[in-house]
Amino acid sequence: SGRLQGTAQAASMMGVFINTLPLRMSLGKCEVSELIAQVNTRLQGLLEYEQTPLSEAQRCSGVDTQMPLFSAVLNYRHTQVEAVETGSGPRVIDNYERTNYPFNVSVEDLGQAHCFGLDIQVDSSVGAERVAGYFLTMLSSLLAALEAGGSQAVSQLEMLTDEERNRQLSTWNDTARPYPATDSLVSLFEAQADVRGEAVAACQGEASISYAELDKRANQVARYLRSEGAAKGSLIGLCFERHIDMLVGMLGILKAGCAYVPLDPAYPQARLKFMCEDANLKFVLTERAIERRNLLPQGTLCVLDDATVIEHIARQSDSSLDVGVSFDDLAYVIYTSGSTGQPKGVMITHQNAVAMLSWAEQFYTPAQRAHVLAST
Repeated sequence: SGRLQGTAQAASMMGVFINTLPLRMSLGKCEVSELIAQVNTRLQGLLEYEQTPLSEAQRCSGVDTQMPLFSAVLNYRHTQVEAVETGSGPRVIDNYERTNYPFNVSVEDLGQAHCFGLDIQVDSSVGAERVAGYFLTMLSSLLAALEAGGSQAVSQLEMLTDEERNRQLSTWNDTARPYPATDSLVSLFEAQADVRGEAVAACQGEASISYAELDKRANQVARYLRSEGAAKGSLIGLCFERHIDMLVGMLGILKAGCAYVPLDPAYPQARLKFMCEDANLKFVLTERAIERRNLLPQGTLCVLDDATVIEHIARQSDSSLDVGVSFDDLAYVIYTSGSTGQPKGVMITHQNAVAMLSWAEQFYTPAQRAHVLAST
């Protein structure tokens, strides 16, 4: 309680002398007996600093002041209950505790042999009962390991109750749900266009496009790509700012039986060049504003808002191509960040994408789902 190094007669002074300091543990491949010795040694070392404000510890740590040094507090306190139980001495009327930490466990030493209590205050999103289960299970594992000689690795100690283990391994992984496994993104979109033709499919500022119009424009782009030599299964780059033409190009590529490779115009030129070469792109759909920036290999560009291309696309039929897009065909190739080296392309089939979208739908509330359907 911060009194060991206090002034004379500190024990009889009013007030709560409490300071909270961080304790750093090095688990690694530590054995149980080593851990106990490590905790004991480091706690003794902290006694010298028991009067040091936590703010000073924060400053010396080098950790940003907006970041907490720790998020869990373990407090061991002596609690005398005899006087209260016999009716003599002070009488407790009420008490009310709160903590600034999301995990706060106090071990109550009741002054009786083998008699301890636990006071657990935990963020309500987790629940004190769950943390109590962790705590007691780990304590039992620790005691068993000590009785066996203390040579067991700390990493092998059991900390999950049977209920918690079942929750993490079974309940949380029970994500199986039905989805249209044999449909492609193209067939699913065309089904929406059939029943919601006049509904707004997308909007950008004051501009908007209906499902029917988006379907027709995408069909024309698909026919244009095939007339330019794009074959089924070809990879086609897609480099646009985010707006309606990007959706037209994306859907047009899919309707042509091809797969798109998203190319972010914010990427450095060297990265875009690598992606184009790695994917062996013969076509890249883009717009004039990006073409002028010379980010992409010029010989591969199809500029959708170029007057000549617009005229060529306008001459195409707006009826759907019958190229037999299947659920197991490639839909797009997305490149990783490349943080561990060169970016790597990840191939996503129509089935992969449909499964992911069907899975994500579960996280919408009924009201959100209705809003999405009404707006898109």
